[in-house]
Amino acid sequence: MALSEALGQRHNENMSKKPVRVVAAVFYQFVQRSGKAVPMVGLFRRATHLSGAGSWEFPGGKLDPGETDVIALKREISEELGIQIKVEELVGSCEHDYGNKFVELVAYMASPLESWDQVQWKLSDHDAQKWVGENEVVEEELAPADRPLIRAAFENLKRRRTPPF
Repeated sequence: MALSEALGQRHNENMSKKPVRVVAAVFYQFVQRSGKAVPMVGLFRRATHLSGAGSWEFPGGKLDPGETDVIALKREISEELGIQIKVEELVGSCEHDYGNKFVELVAYMASPLESWDQVQWKLSDHDAQKWVGENEVVEEELAPADRPLIRAAFENLKRRRTPPF
């Protein structure tokens, strides 16, 4: 069997399986630049001991049996980043076939329960965090499932009332 046929067969097998539901937090803040409130989103780089190492992503993880999206997202962020969060509105969802797994990624806007200047990340599944504006996103650096959701996140932020500076 040709490699392309094998890959196509694997793709079809994964597509026929029910996707693994994964939730993600889109952290955001508005920063002042040239007198304007500029929306920024938080991205996290997957650590070297994980699949997809080096990819930037919205943090989160799989739902445990019986969990809702909100409960799972709060648990995952507490475990991965060491902070408590408020889960806000849905950003969107997408499905992606990673070859060895088929995921449905569901992203929500999120913010810490404390103020941003009080947040101290305790990274376990990630080795770096950064804030990016819409024009600073390098899609090729993002995990494939996160790519369709980054634009939706910025569209969401454009509809928000920005804080005064």
